[in-house]
Amino acid sequence: FQAEDGIRDVERSRGLGDVYKRQSQAISTWQWSNFLSSLATAKQQVVRINLDETCCPLCTEASKGAVAIGHNGSRKEAMMGEYRASLSARRSAVTLVASVCDDLEIQPLLPQVIVGNERVLTRADAQKINAEPDARVYCLRKKSGWVNKEILTQIIQLMGVALKPWQQNRCFLLCMDACPCHCSSQIARACNKAGLHLFYVAASMTSSLQPCDTHVFARFKRFLRAGMETLRLQSVTGGTQTSEVLQLISKAVQGVLNSRDWTEAFSQTGLRDQ
Repeated sequence: FQAEDGIRDVERSRGLGDVYKRQSQAISTWQWSNFLSSLATAKQQVVRINLDETCCPLCTEASKGAVAIGHNGSRKEAMMGEYRASLSARRSAVTLVASVCDDLEIQPLLPQVIVGNERVLTRADAQKINAEPDARVYCLRKKSGWVNKEILTQIIQLMGVALKPWQQNRCFLLCMDACPCHCSSQIARACNKAGLHLFYVAASMTSSLQPCDTHVFARFKRFLRAGMETLRLQSVTGGTQTSEVLQLISKAVQGVLNSRDWTEAFSQTGLRDQ
């Protein structure tokens, strides 16, 4: 019995230690955000921006459901026309580097960037997305669909150009998670040139403190799933084309990211209102 009590005490102390660690990480993130907010002049309004990446698959298979079989038919015959994507098609995906802020006037100006592998995205598909100037959605064809320091630097430069006319009456704060490619002197210098005050959400706290994870991506993915299902139903073969999915992502940016006021997301994660 004494041994069991000792084990319980150790487990309880470990649990309390994790709680205190998470509390200290949250407080350090909030203090960093509050300090940068205090740098704004009396004429400047503080605008908080959150940038994060999410994976967008280019192919989805049919969801589970009922199959209607005729009077003299069989399940095998009914399922002969079912669309089955290849393994390479199921693994094909692009990365969306999304940005949201707590200013509804600034939100449509933020660049939303699709990063795709050159073997997945054709030059024509990328040019078709980039030819829409009002959408603020950019498509980058790279050797890899993963975001690295060079790609992120390019995105920050785009953000700086878009926000430059507002630098006089806005103080821009950019928060990101502590991904290794986010935490480098190259990124810090790029933010400095773009007029962005950079701070990070503490490691392992993004599910609680990062607006993209807590409020944005769930809505965005729900919109994509519904759109992908519609594309599959409208297709003769049951499959989807890459160009159609890219257009759907662009519509999701307009319908979810840029049409909502994300002020409450920043307030509920503690990054706003001191």
